[in-house]
Amino acid sequence: MEDLFILVKNPAVIQPLETHYYIERHCGRMKRDDFLRLLEDELEIADVILSPEVQLSDLEAWDSLAAVEFIAIADEQFEIQVAGTDLEKCETVNDLLLLLNI
Repeated sequence: MEDLFILVKNPAVIQPLETHYYIERHCGRMKRDDFLRLLEDELEIADVILSPEVQLSDLEAWDSLAAVEFIAIADEQFEIQVAGTDLEKCETVNDLLLLLNI
């Protein structure tokens, strides 16, 4: 059976002007598009739809805090430890996806 994640709003942790998402695991892995939408939400990107071709340097929201958020998502949702040195080498969104094997 293939792994599947479902992206849902968690009403237990909604705070004013902020929506937190969590991934509910259903015997599987998150799909690429679901991860990209989660990353858009975490980075509060409204004007860009993330795709593998997007250059990280073109994203105003991609900074050291965004890198920490990505590392947290990798750990919490994928149980993957991403080293800062590996993240520094990433130039595109696809490079991030490769770190997560999706």
